Amino acid sequence: MARVYDFWLGGKDNYAADRVVAEQVAAAYPDVRAAGRAQRAFLARPLLTSSPQGTTAYIDADLRATGAILERAADIIARLMEAVPPGSYLAISQIASDVAADEVAEGVQRYNQQAAAPVAARTHAEVSQFFASVDLVEPGVVQVHRWRPGAGDQDSARNLAIYAGVGRKP
Repeated sequence: MARVYDFWLGGKDNYAADRVVAEQVAAAYPDVRAAGRAQRAFLARPLLTSSPQGTTAYIDADLRATGAILERAADIIARLMEAVPPGSYLAISQIASDVAADEVAEGVQRYNQQAAAPVAARTHAEVSQFFASVDLVEPGVVQVHRWRPGAGDQDSARNLAIYAGVGRKP
């Protein structure tokens, strides 16, 4: 998935097979490039800065490394949040199944037909459940380009099919 995203973002770290899949998904869901740029803007926010009170780090990994994560994502996130100290943050971005639903479903299907690690789209309610044990940071779980309007120079009137949210462990 990373190399497909790289292609959508105009990068150079992708192969012909990645470009084929990326174009097939874009044919089904034309806003996928804009959604990718908005997601990148969300992930690059100042949340990854340190302060004298502590340090911030992140793990650059795909949580779908095991089948259990796909089947029980909410339980996995709950266990991860139990293991971190109070004041830790949880940031999630997730493909939305209830925004541009037909296009997203077709794009996900096209991607999954050729991918070793399939992706899943989730509804707003399903993504919101991941934040059950934390205090949501405003504006809550919203479409990624609406999380902090202006940060990614995306048109907030568009309907981009990625949800994003940040929560703080009490």
